Amino acid sequence: MKKEKKYLIDKNNNLNLQASKSKELTPLKGKFLINKDNTLEFKLNERNSWRLRQDLPKKVSFKGQWKLNKNYDLVLDVEEDKNKPYSLVFKGKILSVNSDSLFFKLKQTKLSFSKEKYQLELKGIW
Repeated sequence: MKKEKKYLIDKNNNLNLQASKSKELTPLKGKFLINKDNTLEFKLNERNSWRLRQDLPKKVSFKGQWKLNKNYDLVLDVEEDKNKPYSLVFKGKILSVNSDSLFFKLKQTKLSFSKEKYQLELKGIW
């Protein structure tokens, strides 16, 4: 039987895994990407043996609706399960908005306290 999983973004823009009926969060190593369909992807950088024990793929995809909240954080309302909706919220900065795209600067502070900066480009009208 597969365990139900929930993903959360922490204050440092790291993806965390929360197993069903558990309050414990497991930080995941990897990088966020946006594919050509505006789907958020997280490419895991974890050992295969660990991934298999956690029943995780090499890449986790999140489909949903993108928006900005009142603080201009980037929010993805995930459409994974209509009965249990949830949102992933990224803290960052809007770099630019064009007629058909938005560039968002994202900083991640890893567990090793190293910092990584990168941009997410979302297509569509903003």
